[in-house]
Amino acid sequence: RREVLGVLFQLEMLVRAGVPILDSLADLRDAAETPASRDLAGSLFEKVEAGATLGEAMAGFPAVFNETVISLIRSGEVTGQLPEVLKEIVRSLRWQDEMAAQTKKLLAYPLFVMVVLGGVVSFLMIYLVPQLIGFLTNLGQGIPFQTRLLIAVSGIFVNYWWAIFSVPPVLFAAVLSLSAASPAVRFRLHDWQMRVPVIGPVLKKM
Repeated sequence: RREVLGVLFQLEMLVRAGVPILDSLADLRDAAETPASRDLAGSLFEKVEAGATLGEAMAGFPAVFNETVISLIRSGEVTGQLPEVLKEIVRSLRWQDEMAAQTKKLLAYPLFVMVVLGGVVSFLMIYLVPQLIGFLTNLGQGIPFQTRLLIAVSGIFVNYWWAIFSVPPVLFAAVLSLSAASPAVRFRLHDWQMRVPVIGPVLKKM
């Protein structure tokens, strides 16, 4: 998002100053600070130089520019309001970027806590609880149900630790791949994300 934001912001400044689109894209390509920005500006330049409008050139990069941005650019070209349209697009993208940054900050602490708790629980179940089993057995007394349940869970961790640590990442990667390949799955996944307590409302606002 930030690469696109930087390109569109500079493009708006150049177009507002009266620089032709083709020359603006050439300047962006030559002055780009990152390879991604240089490749994007260069590709747009080549398409416009070949006779495409800016909207048509952007339509060739659906993974970079969404349909709303492309439609707005085309409208701005037709009405002669391209600088104003670019300004509004930049303002919207900047707001989205700020929201995304704030959301990452909000989710970073709970995620860190979950990782730490997961590590502690794994250590207890795999290392500490098995050592306590022998001690409890030597006592020769009846073991409460809760303790037997804890020992059973520890046994699962000890015997199937490889599955516990490998299956979730594999499932997560599989869901992401399936979501990328299937619009129906992606729609269901996004619908579920919107319904998650606390996180769902934040995603809706974004």
